[in-house]
Amino acid sequence: MSKIFLYTYNVGNNRPPSDYSSFRIFKEARNKKADIYVVALQEIPHMEITKMETSSRTWRSFFCEMMSSCDLTLIYGIPLVSNLLLVFSEVRLASFIRQKNTRYVRYTMGGTLGYKGSLGIRLHLRSGVHLIFVISHLVHGDNNVEYRCQQLKQAASCMFDDICESEKRVIFWLGDLNFRVDNDSTSQCIIPSNVPSDLHSNIAEQLKTLMTQERVFQGFHEPEITFPPTYRFIVRQDLYDHARRPSWCDRILVKATDMKFNNIEYDSDIGVRYSDHRPVFAIYELDNLLAENNSNSMLCCFQEIPAWHSSVYFMAKFSFVEDYYNLYGSNFDWIGFFKFPVKSMEETQYWIYMATAYKVESFQCQHNHSDTYIAECSSLLPGEYVVAYFSLKFQTFIGMSNKFTVSSISL
Repeated sequence: MSKIFLYTYNVGNNRPPSDYSSFRIFKEARNKKADIYVVALQEIPHMEITKMETSSRTWRSFFCEMMSSCDLTLIYGIPLVSNLLLVFSEVRLASFIRQKNTRYVRYTMGGTLGYKGSLGIRLHLRSGVHLIFVISHLVHGDNNVEYRCQQLKQAASCMFDDICESEKRVIFWLGDLNFRVDNDSTSQCIIPSNVPSDLHSNIAEQLKTLMTQERVFQGFHEPEITFPPTYRFIVRQDLYDHARRPSWCDRILVKATDMKFNNIEYDSDIGVRYSDHRPVFAIYELDNLLAENNSNSMLCCFQEIPAWHSSVYFMAKFSFVEDYYNLYGSNFDWIGFFKFPVKSMEETQYWIYMATAYKVESFQCQHNHSDTYIAECSSLLPGEYVVAYFSLKFQTFIGMSNKFTVSSISL
């Protein structure tokens, strides 16, 4: 069984705090409770969007630092204006993804901007499963129910039905969906600790009603909500701001095809008070998500890299299976050298284009004879490394070496 931890948070244009110890996702990651961690952020500050932020502390760097302290790596980070999707796992997951695709739909200003929008990422795993995450930030307002329904229809392409409808697939849809309660049934909510756990099940709520009518999220499942409304709070206080009806705007739903799943927990991270929203998280178990499939081996096979010395020019030998390079390869594929701890697969210690690698003899790889290539780089600094091959065609790492050590020579 594999576990996925999902976390959605509308940060309300606020900057990240200096300390992450209160975040539930940090506590779970520190205790290695899941295999994959997915973070969906909405309304990140405009200074981050425009890259005019003078401080190095952004929400992206905040979560990277948090997860790196738990020996986890940012595998993918995908922005859509003020929305951001982050996928973390152990570094090895990067080479377990056969192919990656992304899609997005913008809603703001007639679709020209993506402050409100939906973003989908499809990860075709070597187990044969299509793992899909969709994050959305829909239009706000108590009376914009039909508009939100229309936006969800526009976002249907983010589920990749045209690619993998009949195959093994699991879709997680999370974000600030902005659905509200239909009346003043939450007007008595003052502080979250006094909200009854069965309040949501006993009142009229827009998304619950629409799903019952099968107007939105057909085939999706949402666990029972027992946590208090996640919006709207007075920032940094445990008090609801009744300028808006307290509502469950932040949600996580799941849909699976030929996959068994089990919800372990669905709750609000009520102690995180840095926005007028409270984060929502869910933990799921899935069968055979990360199981090895011999028919979907890594397309790039590295020879074992021994311990190395920093004074010696470095080289890595690798080969391809399934005739990858002749069919799909590009001179703009690249080989990255990653030093541990690897905070992000987007940050290499050193990298080279495939065009600079050269062909040598053949060797037996994954039961296929293939030409061997050598990638060289100048001497590496002392530390622990892995080398990975990035495919431009499949937009993912199709091969990764063993972990090896580069040491300095003592004179």
